[in-house]
Amino acid sequence: YTLSLHDALPILLGYGTAAGENKEEVVVKQVLNEILEKSIKNARKILMNILAGPEIGLDELSKITRALEKELEADEASIVWAYAMKPDMEGTVSITLIATDFSDE
Repeated sequence: YTLSLHDALPILLGYGTAAGENKEEVVVKQVLNEILEKSIKNARKILMNILAGPEIGLDELSKITRALEKELEADEASIVWAYAMKPDMEGTVSITLIATDFSDE
C-alpha cells in the first residue's frame, strides 16, 4: 500500500511523547494539540510513525489508531502507520504524525 503526498498541500506535522497510564490516548491528544495551525479533522491522508518500548502490543497500537480515528471527520481517511520497538523506551510511546489532503467540508 502506498500513500502519495504529492500535490496534497497543506501538510501538517505533529509530534508527542507520553508515559504511564493511558499513554496511548494521551500521546494522540498531545500530537493533535501540537498542530496549532489547523485541525486534522478533515484530513484524508495520515501517515503516523509510532515508537515504543517492548511492552507495547497490538491492543495498545489499536488504542492509538482508534483514538486518532475518533478525531477525524473525513469518512474516507486513509491512515498508514508504522511501529518500531525501542528497548530504551520502556513505558513510553512517541508518535510523529503527518496529515494532508484536507477536504473542504
